[in-house]
Amino acid sequence: MWNRTTLALLIAAALTSGCATLGAAHGRGSTLSSARHVVKSTGTKQATAGQALGARIGQMIESSPAITAARRAALEASLESGDLSVAQAFAARVSLGLDHEISAETTVQGAPLSLLAAAWRAYFRLGEPRLSEILQAIVDGGSEFGRAWSAYARRQSEVTALVRDHGTDLEALRAAISTVPPGERPALIAADAETPLIRAAASVAAEAGSYQALYELAEALRHRRAPGDEASERLLWVGIQRRAQFGGYFGGAVTPPIQQAGRHLEAKIQSLGAEPERLAVGLIHWTNDRVPVVQAGASDPSRGDWVRMELREADVGEDRVRMDYHDTWRVPYNCRRSRRVIGIDWETGDLRFAQDCRYRTERSDINVDARLATPSPEWARGEQDRVWVVGRVQRAGRRTRLRDAFVVDLRWYPTSTRR
Repeated sequence: MWNRTTLALLIAAALTSGCATLGAAHGRGSTLSSARHVVKSTGTKQATAGQALGARIGQMIESSPAITAARRAALEASLESGDLSVAQAFAARVSLGLDHEISAETTVQGAPLSLLAAAWRAYFRLGEPRLSEILQAIVDGGSEFGRAWSAYARRQSEVTALVRDHGTDLEALRAAISTVPPGERPALIAADAETPLIRAAASVAAEAGSYQALYELAEALRHRRAPGDEASERLLWVGIQRRAQFGGYFGGAVTPPIQQAGRHLEAKIQSLGAEPERLAVGLIHWTNDRVPVVQAGASDPSRGDWVRMELREADVGEDRVRMDYHDTWRVPYNCRRSRRVIGIDWETGDLRFAQDCRYRTERSDINVDARLATPSPEWARGEQDRVWVVGRVQRAGRRTRLRDAFVVDLRWYPTSTRR
């Protein structure tokens, strides 16, 4: 383990000379002499902010509690359990790689110490001349996060009060939901605090039978995340905003636990883009328990039931949606085995013979007529290969009639989960 004096000399060599001498001399006796030469040559020159930051990170690592064998086993068990937050898991892996325990909550100028320590260890050992710039970039990202978290926390307080005071007023809850512009968004926005508000509104809408509101609320969720604790959000924010400066997995000069920390952080960052859609899909699935999905022409629904149908080749007007579906197919019957060999069963060795069948033609004619309670959206007007309609069943079967219907925009909805 390095002592304080040696550590300070190594930091000075790495940060002031660009680590070129240190990188070339790594593992040889000239390392300390090079460090002393740098310290002597710089004299009393004022250190840059990045250099001072690097020295501070190194000192904080060295002064952190050393990890005992018992503590190492405990950290490994916690990681194995999967119960740690994003920040806690990252800090645990970095701690295992440093042999010093770093807290997930500790920050340096607003940036996670765990991330700074991982970058410091990686690029110090690599002799990276830009080490001070890398560390400063991470700190800058921490400052940006501070402003984003403050806006999120303010909105969170407003939402908490709103749900407390107007928790059963659907219109008041819906009116408070802000509009999020489409397109790419930062890892954390103030509107993310509205996720509980949208869920509260969904519960009220379901209780009131306002099913159109449920689908509109699912659309609102598509642009929001459900953020975690502050430490985890800080780590993710800096990881997204500044990973171009500090790289992905911290290179090959670090211990496996720190490499694993980098890989896990990268995987979590990559998954953030899909999180809003997962929230929206979850609300759609919850809605499906109240508005079941049925095939067009199904005879199961009873009169008065609310259902959702996916209509193909439909004609969508302002106040009406129509679908006329016609299909024919052949159905075999009276099949008998012929003498024509068509293959062999390689497991049993038995020959496989063709079947001689008679066929009959069956036909399906399905007509759906949905009268809309609200005008159809512009995107849906005209002939549509696929459109989704929710309505109250007036008549089921091959001549389905829906009333009080509305068109739902599920173009974003994953195909594999539409049922």
